[in-house]
Amino acid sequence: MAKDTSIGIDIGSRYIKIVKLKKSGANIKIDDYIIHKLDFTPEESTSVDLKNKKIASVIKQLFKEHKLKQENMVSVLPEEAINIRFFTMPVLSEKSLKEAIFWGGMPEYIPFDLKDMVWDIQVSRWYRRKAELDADGKQKMDVTLIVAKKEMIASHLQLFEELNIVPDVLEAPSMAMANFLYFNLSQVEGKEGIAIINLGAKASSLNIIEGQTLRFNLDFPWAGDDLTLAIAQKLNLDCDNRSDVSSDLNVDIVQKTDANFDKADEIKRTLDFGGLINDPNGHSEQSEESQEIASPESTLSEENVVRNDEQIDKEILPQLEIKLKDLVRQVSGALKYYESRPDSKPVAKIYLSGGNSKLANLGIYLQAKLERNVEILDKPNPRLRISKKAELSDCLPILDIAIGAALRRLIQFKNTINLLPFEHLLQRKLKSKRSNVITIFCVLFLIILGGIWFKTKEKSNLKNELKIAREKLNTLTPQTKELIAMKNTMDKVSAFENELKNVNIGNKGNLQTYVEFCNMLPSNIWIEEYTIRNTGGIRIDGKVKSEFRSEIDELMFKCEGSKYFKGVQTASLIDTGGILDFSLARRDKSQAETSPVKGRE
Repeated sequence: MAKDTSIGIDIGSRYIKIVKLKKSGANIKIDDYIIHKLDFTPEESTSVDLKNKKIASVIKQLFKEHKLKQENMVSVLPEEAINIRFFTMPVLSEKSLKEAIFWGGMPEYIPFDLKDMVWDIQVSRWYRRKAELDADGKQKMDVTLIVAKKEMIASHLQLFEELNIVPDVLEAPSMAMANFLYFNLSQVEGKEGIAIINLGAKASSLNIIEGQTLRFNLDFPWAGDDLTLAIAQKLNLDCDNRSDVSSDLNVDIVQKTDANFDKADEIKRTLDFGGLINDPNGHSEQSEESQEIASPESTLSEENVVRNDEQIDKEILPQLEIKLKDLVRQVSGALKYYESRPDSKPVAKIYLSGGNSKLANLGIYLQAKLERNVEILDKPNPRLRISKKAELSDCLPILDIAIGAALRRLIQFKNTINLLPFEHLLQRKLKSKRSNVITIFCVLFLIILGGIWFKTKEKSNLKNELKIAREKLNTLTPQTKELIAMKNTMDKVSAFENELKNVNIGNKGNLQTYVEFCNMLPSNIWIEEYTIRNTGGIRIDGKVKSEFRSEIDELMFKCEGSKYFKGVQTASLIDTGGILDFSLARRDKSQAETSPVKGRE
């Protein structure tokens, strides 16, 4: 997958959320997204192995259906698997800090053993200004440490074994949420704190960021299922009360029936929580009747649930306010603690995300009780576009973590924490280098193969041309062959004469001598000088490689049978290191000689 495309996966307790992002300039497009509900059988619900196999099978099927490539992927770890700590300490380099933590040399900041943990750190803030220094004048820094048990990491990675891939990054949910919040609220400059409350089905979390930096994290056991189970109890509905749901309800009252649980959850989503803020003292108008409503003899039952929605609001909402007050208490206490710290900034706004953030007027209720500006995180940044026609605001609060995870591979964030175990990181780096080496080898192999193919084709073409030439030659008459041989001889003489620019052929006999000499001369002999006397004397000086020594004998043999060179003898033969210098001569009747002629053949 190209580097401008990434995939974020958020595996929740009820839904799998998968987002595919594509970067185009400064904009990010949601190329595809999936919200798939997980339906477990009773056996799968009680077995971690069976549940993981079901999730892995679902992920594999979703990747196949949506044609998602298994690269450049970020997976979000479960919230319960993560432990985040923030601490301030004297300035160290990140390398020295990691070495100190690895060898257990910082018990004052990390009071637990990291032996069976996967961990990573990030220096989130430096204090270098004079006003920010300690009393002793030393510089300091804020550090974020995130740890997870190795067994939890291994269990999460097993989900992707059927895809035969390892995610590029294992992200903490809080970090993914901070990534998304910073991108979606591009006007945030870190001058104020922004809080985001993720209201999940089985747990909730509060995260506060300043600029790009996660400054505070709190996971608390308030869940949307608490409201659903309270409604089920109130309506005397047998309901599926899973053991891992945070609830104080009597499990004998709330039975395991998925259909009834879904019905109670549907009722929850029809309630108007704004009806709980009528009383300025924090009590709803119906709160005085809550004891009577809570009794088993309540007139509200499964039979009249559908018929009387107004009666449902009137009787159920006060019961749910007990749960909501617990949420307000935990959030309010966390915000006060955060703002009381000397280096913290006031929280200007609270955003709601998660599946339960869309409950009718829940944001208005929390805004009234917390006395803070509260909004639902359902307004996408103009830079965040979507290719589907569906209304993104309806699912944005559910997809925020998956989007934040996928953004990690497309945008440069301060968040660099990756909980992928070291051996997997090393394996990915080696795999990447090995891929580069293989690619280079394949390119070189193709180049060599192309060269061999070209040479083979060239040789084949030459053979074909020779074959055609031989076939044509075989069809010629003896007279034509003789004419061709004579033409070749004349061409050779012409070429020879072009080399001998200073030659002055005295008579017709000398021309005939040149022709005969050209026909006799072997191809590997180099003639440096020869002299032809009008009285018949001849001297020829030349060179030849030692390996072609036999060609001198061949030339002598041809001279003996020739018309003009009969009687030529070897005057000298000297080996000068691989090259033979030779002279051939024939004495004449007089001492007069013509001008010397130099040339080569």
